[in-house]
Amino acid sequence: MKKMYALVRASFLEGLVIRNRIPIMVFEQLLTISVNYYIWKHVALNHLLSGYDPLQLSTYPVIVWIIQLFIHSGVFLKIMDQYRTGNLVIQLTRPVSYFSILFCSSFGKSLFKFIFGCIPTLIMVIMVIKIYIPHHAVTFFMFGISILLSAVLLAQMDYCLGRMIFITENGNGLFMFRCLLVDIFSGILFPIEYAPHFLKGIIKILPLRFLYYFPASIYLEIYSIEESAVVLFQQLGWIVIGIWMIKFVTKLTDTHLQVQGG
Repeated sequence: MKKMYALVRASFLEGLVIRNRIPIMVFEQLLTISVNYYIWKHVALNHLLSGYDPLQLSTYPVIVWIIQLFIHSGVFLKIMDQYRTGNLVIQLTRPVSYFSILFCSSFGKSLFKFIFGCIPTLIMVIMVIKIYIPHHAVTFFMFGISILLSAVLLAQMDYCLGRMIFITENGNGLFMFRCLLVDIFSGILFPIEYAPHFLKGIIKILPLRFLYYFPASIYLEIYSIEESAVVLFQQLGWIVIGIWMIKFVTKLTDTHLQVQGG
């Protein structure tokens, strides 16, 4: 546990080194959120979804982008960079699992972004535009738990896909494929209800909807407290599956490792 804490702390302090980028990061997110808010506000006035009121629908992109700023995982890019430079060998020989190293590093940066990016951005957004505020205190608690579970789930997905670089020896195509999957099937661009019928069947099979869509839906109180609890258990179930997938993918790809660089 101390090793995990040290890795998270080191990654958090690494973010402080480039603290001069914080105003740029906040401005970038504020601009992105504002544009998406007014787009979906107009959509809500013309094509309201069943189960959403106009304020909930216009708040959806705000919450999704705040979640993305927090759980945006750099696990895949970290694997790709370490494979290219040859630093991967050092990481694999450490007395800590490779996934733990990557996740703690990613989580430390997420904490940094949350404190110095999410909170200032959210405060500015609330001062400028009107967003939906949950009516129940337990909703905030369940929303926070859901985000943490989403962070673990995204790190697991990135790790399993990043391990495929050992086989392909180039991660650029895999990274574009990963971005395509997340953008379309996770609800980051639009609520899943807007997806075409032929995509909804695929979305229901994949766990990607648990990354952004379900946490945002919990915050917007689209689901009841009981239904939100079911979503949290489903996220836990996918994380358990992810643990098994990590073990399987690790054994599969270790035999294909060919170190580049170094």
